[in-house]
Amino acid sequence: MWEESEAFHRWDYRPDQHRFYYYSYAFISYNWDPVMAWLIFNAHKQVNDSKLPLGRSTLRLFNDSGDGIGIRKILDEYDTGDEDLLAFMMNESTCKRINDPKYHGDGKSRVVRVGKMLFPHAGLAWRICPRCGRLFTDFGRTFEDLYSTVAFGPDLLPGLNDAWKPRTEEEREHNRRGEYGVIQYVFCGSITRPYDAPLILQSAMKSERHYVLEGIFRELGLVVGNARHLVFAGYSLPKDDYIYHGI
Repeated sequence: MWEESEAFHRWDYRPDQHRFYYYSYAFISYNWDPVMAWLIFNAHKQVNDSKLPLGRSTLRLFNDSGDGIGIRKILDEYDTGDEDLLAFMMNESTCKRINDPKYHGDGKSRVVRVGKMLFPHAGLAWRICPRCGRLFTDFGRTFEDLYSTVAFGPDLLPGLNDAWKPRTEEEREHNRRGEYGVIQYVFCGSITRPYDAPLILQSAMKSERHYVLEGIFRELGLVVGNARHLVFAGYSLPKDDYIYHGI
């Protein structure tokens, strides 16, 4: 994406145009595991930490996994606490505002690019807040290790995922009481448990979807419909997906 960004800059693409700020690829996963997301996050972190110049601004790479998804922030050198750090996925409207040319050129401005990374069946560390109904996810405190299992989230039993550590006092208190697998939603303070994960079965028979997941499914259709090339990696159709088998 760095080389592509340089090429677009040389070709004088305006940074606030769709053809510039969106990657030339989109990633779609029907799996619940976060392995590919973790690898992409780490690859982007290397670019972002390098503070690579693009014109008179600094290039930053992000992902768009759907509107309305909250994420508990992965800490950086500017963060001093871990209690209430809530962020949201980057999206197109934010890109356009940040990349507006009239805000660039002071040596401290940023040029942002974003890529679609969609998980229509949700993921293991995704939770729906039982109180406010919002959807959020948590990939842990830091990018500790490329091979870390922290992005899988907390497990039901202690010791199954040692990489995951409680991040708030409320989570630590639940762990002390023997209640494992909890994640606190920092927006409203509610505690979520593994059964609050909105996992969609790998099947043609779909359960009712959260409104954010419904938006992801619609976004998926647009992405695939506008793609020039489709690359399938390790996908096999469930037996009950008779419609797709017929296609």
